[in-house]
Amino acid sequence: VFEHQGERLEVITLHEGKDNALLYFAGSGELVSDTAIDFLNRFASHTIYLVNYRGYGNSSGKPSEKSFNADALFIFDSIQPQHKHITVFGRSIGSGVATYLASQRTIDQLVLVTPYDSILSVAQAEYPFFPIHWLLRDTFDSISRVKDFKTSTLILIAEFDELIPYQNSKRMIDVFP
Repeated sequence: VFEHQGERLEVITLHEGKDNALLYFAGSGELVSDTAIDFLNRFASHTIYLVNYRGYGNSSGKPSEKSFNADALFIFDSIQPQHKHITVFGRSIGSGVATYLASQRTIDQLVLVTPYDSILSVAQAEYPFFPIHWLLRDTFDSISRVKDFKTSTLILIAEFDELIPYQNSKRMIDVFP
């Protein structure tokens, strides 16, 4: 459990004490407790940090892009002295948080699963006749953050993902250096 900006952030920690760490930012409807067993079995050589965003799991507060990003920096800065290498892993909405973190800190590896260029772009494609740019508070503009990346990055896309269209992931991939 981390305390940040007056909020309680639940972070499930597995395999404590390893030199290598994996910091995971989940998809929007995902409870990290549901995926813990998969991470436990697949990454035995890493200390694993599964982040429950504000308002998710037992974390307090209200979810927002600003709070997700601030919490990501805080958690990374808190765990970084304990590890030689940190891999940051983000899935779906979490890929935006991971991308933000990688644009602000030096990380060893970045893994993005079903990333998107921006949530604004995804929403506009889904609802082309609505003024989405006026309705959305959080845009998660990931595409603007990757131009200066020096981080080794693995991107996995699902061609038929029901939330993140292939073209939004493809646009993101195309801007990587």
